[in-house]
Amino acid sequence: MKKSMAASLSAAVLTAAMSPAQAFDDTITVSALAGTTGAGADISWRFHERFGLTAQYAGGLQWDGDHDTDEVNYEGDLDVAAAALKLDIHPFAGRFYLTVGAMLPDMEAKMTGTAEAGSSYELDGTNYNASDVGSLRGQLTIADGIQPYAGFGWRSSHEVAWGSSPSSASWPWT
Repeated sequence: MKKSMAASLSAAVLTAAMSPAQAFDDTITVSALAGTTGAGADISWRFHERFGLTAQYAGGLQWDGDHDTDEVNYEGDLDVAAAALKLDIHPFAGRFYLTVGAMLPDMEAKMTGTAEAGSSYELDGTNYNASDVGSLRGQLTIADGIQPYAGFGWRSSHEVAWGSSPSSASWPWT
């Protein structure tokens, strides 16, 4: 009888612990972010005390540079942006969370090298004038497409308040 009563009590406690809390209120938070891909925002919906969804976008980080030598003028552009859709898992129903999802990076570099007017170049014993050489153009896609994502963090998305959230220490797998 005592074993049956203890088993029933344990089952009731475990069931209560696994079900959503009666006082839980789903919450949506919006926050600004800044990082290696630029400035952006994320929106997080905490729909259960242990689960939430987060969507984010950061972009606008652009770098344009020029470098001139005696023989070649170089121009380069770097454009970086990234979006993500993640499932946040709050294993202790608090602020700490683990997150898994997908990153959608869009990172591209372009470069042009133009021969300096009046210069000449030697290649395999043959001389070429700058007008013969012209320009060399290159484009590199650093990251594009869908990549798996995993991380962890600390967020107050279950409370209605102003606050800050440290950036999650997370990484995309490539």
